[in-house]
This record gives sequence, structure tokens and C-alpha cells, in this order.
Amino acid sequence: MGRSLAILGVPVLGGKGDVIAPTCVVSSAAGDPVYEAFSVTFTFSEDVTGFVIGDITVTNGAASNFVAVSGSVYTADITPTLTNIPVTVKVNAGVCTDAAGNPNEASNTLSRDVILYLLRDEFITAEGPPLASPRTCEPGPGTLTVAELNGATISIAGDEVNMTGNGISYSDCQLYTAVAFPVVAGLMASFDFIYIAAPNTPFIFGFHNTTPHVGNKPLAGWITYTSVSPRVAMGASWYDVTSGATYGTLYVVLTAAGALWFQKISGTIKLIFQTTTLPTAITTPKIFLVRHYASLGRGGFIRVRQLPAPFDTDYGIAALDVNPGVSGTLYTAVANAIHDLAVTAPNPLANTCELRYRVLDDNNYWTAYFDATGAFKLDSVSGGVATNRISVAAVATAGNTYTIRVICDGTKHNCYTLEGTTWMKRGSEVNVSHQDTQTTVKPVAGVGWTLGRLTSWPRTAAAYAELDKV
Repeated sequence: MGRSLAILGVPVLGGKGDVIAPTCVVSSAAGDPVYEAFSVTFTFSEDVTGFVIGDITVTNGAASNFVAVSGSVYTADITPTLTNIPVTVKVNAGVCTDAAGNPNEASNTLSRDVILYLLRDEFITAEGPPLASPRTCEPGPGTLTVAELNGATISIAGDEVNMTGNGISYSDCQLYTAVAFPVVAGLMASFDFIYIAAPNTPFIFGFHNTTPHVGNKPLAGWITYTSVSPRVAMGASWYDVTSGATYGTLYVVLTAAGALWFQKISGTIKLIFQTTTLPTAITTPKIFLVRHYASLGRGGFIRVRQLPAPFDTDYGIAALDVNPGVSGTLYTAVANAIHDLAVTAPNPLANTCELRYRVLDDNNYWTAYFDATGAFKLDSVSGGVATNRISVAAVATAGNTYTIRVICDGTKHNCYTLEGTTWMKRGSEVNVSHQDTQTTVKPVAGVGWTLGRLTSWPRTAAAYAELDKV
């Protein structure tokens, strides 16, 4: 009861001794994003009673291991439920009281992004020979089956895992998942590829339906082959996709009907290739890593996770996507891109069908095209004068459907054509500076040619940082 004061014989009520509501701060030492269960601390401004685990409000997660450290400090573990959705933690008002009976005020809301790996191996602990199989991934989750014909060890040198001699010996050593992953759009595998000493040495990584292959060719499925230059493989065929230094992080992202291929070099993530059809039915793919022969190589990690939009759709990251493209229409894309144009040849062959890009005007641009004979060509056009850069005879056949692809990166131009599920590299042009900053594309179809989908994929984009969120 509060004190009273009599004035002229009338009692006046005074206030309570403590009318201040306890406050609460929710905090965590866990980084952002989180990958697994993490500890959260609830710090009240004074001792409280009645605070229990059910008073913790969590979205996209659940609380457990509730501990009263003191009357004013409590901890709990928060386990996220879904990947790519933030987990939030807070305490609502009025769930507990202080000694004077004052109910608490609402806390702040703690939020962390969530990445839940399906497989994550950082190769933390030295091991072998021989390597244990199945191998428990570090820090997990996941296990790897190890198939080795020669002795293999794991030894750590900084952030690197050596792959011969005093490291993971991939001389006929194969690692692959014991449990396959379901094929869902946005499923990504990444591998940190640091060094390989000898050219033309298979170093294979990606999705596959079966256990790894024997020899230096894949049985079927998604793999990345790296030697002097990275290559994309579909079935038993290799396709060079770029040139120059290859060391960095490799990424393969499955889409609803194909895959996206990325590479990070010197801190920059680039889209290096895109495939729109699966070469074989991948129903329950495994992620696997194989090294053959005795060449030196080093790597850092293997990871598999689910990506959010826009990577969960086939064309979600495209800067331009129209289906069909309209002949003679100027479209805005980006200067450095993978430009695709689907075309169907007339029967009989006649006229030309062009994918013009980096278009300034009708007299200044680049053009990749089929001519009236079915030859594939790349020209630079300056002041209305065309200079031929690439010419490959007898590529297109009357009545067949193709995709013309040009991969642009500064002054580099790599040209491909797709027929069915087979990509063929038609040539490269480098160190030719012409309209390098122009961002427009224009399909131009001669009489008899039919245009299909026109797409431009940025080589680099801020959105690609999602691939490397660790």
C-alpha cells in the first residue's frame, strides 16, 4: 500500500514505490547469416519471474534448451526451420513481471538470414590414410562416400586442402554423397577450386545420377571440368566456355529444365554458361568430386544448398527475356552478357538470320548470324562496313532449329550454336574494341527464318552475391 498525506483532514494517495516496467534486449553472438541452431540471450533490466520458454516468439524456427542464467538473464537455442527465410526472435509485452508486479515491455526483434546446407564439408580435421568411408562432413551436414585406389590423406594448410602427396590424394580417389538430392529448381553445388599444377588433368565436380565414373569421361550428368580452362560437360562431350585463369569458386545451379554455371575469380562472380535442357534425366542427383592422375591440386570446400528466387526459375536472372523476339526490334539488355537467340532455318535455306548486339545504330554493331548457305559468322560493323571475324561453313541445315549464343566480356566474344542438346563452340574473337559499352540487341530475320526466344543474361550482377553468401 502506498503512503498517504492528510491535508485538511482529506487523505491523498501516493504512487507505488516501483512503477517502472522491466525492459528486455534480445541478442546473439551468431553471425548473419546462420547455418544451424544458434544461441540467443534475453537480458532484462531487472530480475523477473514467470519468464518461460513459451514466452519466446520465434518465426521460421523453434526455441529449445532454455536456461535461466540469473533472474535477469536467460538463454535459449534457436533452430531455424526453412532456408532463405529470415528467423526472428522476440519477447512480447506482459509475459513476465518484476518484484513489484510490473509487466515487461516488448523486446526488440532479433533477425538473422538463414542458409541451411544440404551438404557442407570444409575439410577441417587432418585424417588418413586411409580416409574413412563414409566420411562425416565438417562441420556438416552430410556424409561422403570415399572410393580410393591409392592411399589418401587430409592435411590442412591454412584454408587449403592439398590434393596429392600431403593432402587429399585424388589420384584415383573419388568422393560423392551417400544420399542423393531431389531435383528442385535452385539446387546449387559449389566447390572452392584453388590450384591445379598440370594442364589437361580432369578435375570433376557437379551433379550426377550415379556414383562417379571410371576414367576421365563422365557417364552422364552435370559436371565442371577444369584444366587450363573450365569446361561444361553434358554426357560424354566437353564444351570450352572461357579462357584464362580458372582458379576460384565454381557453382552449378539446377533450374527447372537445365543449369546455370558460375565462377568466382578475384572476388567477381560471373555467369560463364547456361544450359536450357538436361542431357539425361536427373531424378536423384549426387554431388561428387573426382581427381584422377597424380597432378597437384588444391581445394577448400564442397557445399550444396537451396537458392531463393530469382535462381529458382529458368530465366529469373536474365536482363532481357522475350519469347519470341521480334525481327527489327531494338531491345535493352547489358553490354557484357550471354546473348541467346533461338531460330528455325527455312527449307530450303535462303537469306540470313542475325543476332545483332552492342548496337549503336544501323551502321555500328556486332552481329552473329547464319548466312544463306547455313554458315555461321561473326562480323563487326563500323560505319556500315562489315569485317568478318569468325566463319564456319555448313552449320545450319534447312528446317532445323538452333540457338545462336554470344558470350561477351569486354573485348572478348565467344560464339556457340545449339542444336538439340548439343552446344558447339564456333570460335572466339579477342582484343577487338568496338561498341564495348552499348547495351542494346536486335534480332533481324530474313524471309523464311522463324525467331524464337531472345534472352540476355548478365555476366556479372549484384544478385549473384547470393551464390557466395557464407
